[in-house]
Amino acid sequence: MVIGKPGTTLGTGLKVPSAMELADALDITVGVYDSLEQFDAPATATGLYMEYSDGTGLIAIKDRSQDKSLPNEAARYFAQEKTLIHELLSATQNIERAL
Repeated sequence: MVIGKPGTTLGTGLKVPSAMELADALDITVGVYDSLEQFDAPATATGLYMEYSDGTGLIAIKDRSQDKSLPNEAARYFAQEKTLIHELLSATQNIERAL
């Protein structure tokens, strides 16, 4: 896989739709929530991955669209995208262990 090389599939970079397609392929639901405390996560958590017994999963991401600790909208968007990719990596590690 080549990310950022002109003329390749990911020539313009890795985008959320690609991450969302991977989540869909792995049968993982992705949700954005005001707080992750409903999932018994600490108040400082920005994301989590939960795997269900039927093999499906959930990625919960904290909504950072109004996070004043980040300098601008682009930084807030990137923070959420980075969290999504991080949690997808957690999910794929769990799949590898199960094989």
